[in-house]
Amino acid sequence: MDDHNVDSFISLSSPQMGQYGDTDYLKWLFPTSMRSNLYRICYSPWGQEFSICNYWHDPHHDDLYLNASSFLALINGERDHPNATVWRKNFLRVGHLVLIGGPDDGVITPWQSSFFGFYDANETVLEMEEQLPVGSSVKANHGVQG
Repeated sequence: MDDHNVDSFISLSSPQMGQYGDTDYLKWLFPTSMRSNLYRICYSPWGQEFSICNYWHDPHHDDLYLNASSFLALINGERDHPNATVWRKNFLRVGHLVLIGGPDDGVITPWQSSFFGFYDANETVLEMEEQLPVGSSVKANHGVQG
């Protein structure tokens, strides 16, 4: 929708840059190795049918994430697609962006994902401002920075 009139967008503990963590709500499914193996399911066409897989962002398998993600990599402008320019312009048209999250969240990992921060390949959190600037690579649009 390229003519929205959203003045204020409030996001409560949303994984803006994805999820990569052993959260309690999935440990019953993968009690010992969820984080290190979930990419095998999530980065398959079948896995992309599940919402958690649409947000799964494994920093150790970034190429798979960029090529297989049917939602997050697209909406964050990390992979080129026909709607990328329109989606970016729409996001930048939002009058006020309120992002809420914190270290006691217990679900979103890393919690900084709520603020467009995320892990690098060493699992060091890069805040939104520390990520590659727009235009330096396809993945550079992390966080849809303006």
